[in-house]
Amino acid sequence: QYPEIMGTLSYGDILRCSQVDAIVLATPAIEHFSMALRALQMGKDVFVEKPLALSVSDAEMLVKIAKNHKSAF
Repeated sequence: QYPEIMGTLSYGDILRCSQVDAIVLATPAIEHFSMALRALQMGKDVFVEKPLALSVSDAEMLVKIAKNHKSAF
């Protein structure tokens, strides 16, 4: 019914796709930091459900990287 919609089981495929501008992370909290970090490093805008990360230092790092990449975060 929607032939233009692609599917994948690989997060890496999503990050490498030039048609994807933003990532919404609604995953177990333990995954938030690593998944957000990878997305930001690939230049994607990122929305993360709470908590942003499991430590203040990880959260601060994500904010710094988002600013450096000029990503919406």
